[in-house]
Amino acid sequence: MTFHSPAKINLWLRILGKRADGFHEVQTRLCRLALGDTVEIEHRGVGKEVALTCSDPTVPLDETNLAMRALRAFEKASGRQS
Repeated sequence: MTFHSPAKINLWLRILGKRADGFHEVQTRLCRLALGDTVEIEHRGVGKEVALTCSDPTVPLDETNLAMRALRAFEKASGRQS
């Protein structure tokens, strides 16, 4: 499955209180742009390890990457750990 993830510009941003997880609540008005990233999800078979890759070598592939955090949260919620 391949899809486009559009870039966004904050037209305005208001930072509210800090949450228990360390992130902040925000209010924002966003404008989507035509440019963005192409995200590809590929099924490699039952029991295969899930991996995150990127064509840009400067993008971190560890837990500092929000996509990796989302993947780990999905694995935990679904009962599937890689």
